[in-house]
Amino acid sequence: MGRANKKQNKGKGSGTPQPNTNQPKQTEGLQVAGTSYAKKGEMARITYPGVQIKEVLELQEFFPTITQSLAVTLILMVIVAQLRVTTMAYTKPMGANTFSKLESVNNYIKKGLARSPEILEVAAAVAISKTLAVHADGRSIQEDADDLINNTSGPSNASMNLGGIINDPAQVRKMRRGLMLQLTGTVQATVMHNPRRIHQQVQAISSTNILQLLPFDTSDLSLEAITARIKELCGSEAPFHDGIIIAANESNSLELETLIGVSRKKPVDVPLAALELPANLDSLPAWQRKAINERKRIAGGNA
Repeated sequence: MGRANKKQNKGKGSGTPQPNTNQPKQTEGLQVAGTSYAKKGEMARITYPGVQIKEVLELQEFFPTITQSLAVTLILMVIVAQLRVTTMAYTKPMGANTFSKLESVNNYIKKGLARSPEILEVAAAVAISKTLAVHADGRSIQEDADDLINNTSGPSNASMNLGGIINDPAQVRKMRRGLMLQLTGTVQATVMHNPRRIHQQVQAISSTNILQLLPFDTSDLSLEAITARIKELCGSEAPFHDGIIIAANESNSLELETLIGVSRKKPVDVPLAALELPANLDSLPAWQRKAINERKRIAGGNA
């Protein structure tokens, strides 16, 4: 999808999870790697992994919707990070590989954090900011910016030496494509493996404070418009059935999902005791014993 369209509109699964209702303690004046300091009693700003916000915003004349794109992708990251923290707190924590395959998570990653116009605009701005020496002669950045956003094909290699290719447009583009893929990979890996890097108190982020916690000026942004755009990208008319259970005291993540039109179907388990099984399971056929063991696994061993 191009910019024009945008303007127009590691472990095994744990089965049925058991949520941990222990709420993390509030921390005052805490700094996480990449997160700005907060005054005592205030929450720190949200971190955008792999992005130097100041450097990106200096290119805003070439990326006119960059603040909207930063906001859309950051709020999506917060939603996924909240879900990830929830699944990590289960009695039997869910592995990152299992989490990434959940229907809702896969939906958010693919549609919002991998190939949406918003993540492409952020990634292109990062790539150009890291190779700005190419434009020392005053050549306009706009053509390159539009090309990177609208044409996502072509070779990529983020580890090239800019000094050796600075006068070769094809090689510069190859390096920039690599930097873009590196950024999207960093974003996805962070929400899967280190969700609290987004914010140490990510579970405490909600619609009431998320705009003020974004790491840039949001005075010209509307939460309603941002969530409407996320709904357009990742919304689902049907409830997700991927089994994530959100405890009552962790409802912020569910609240943010509700804003983008997403709902969840709570899993319902039938205890093995209700199936009227014989006391000696060895008398059952092998396929049924296997089915029972699978049911126990799905129930986290608590059936």
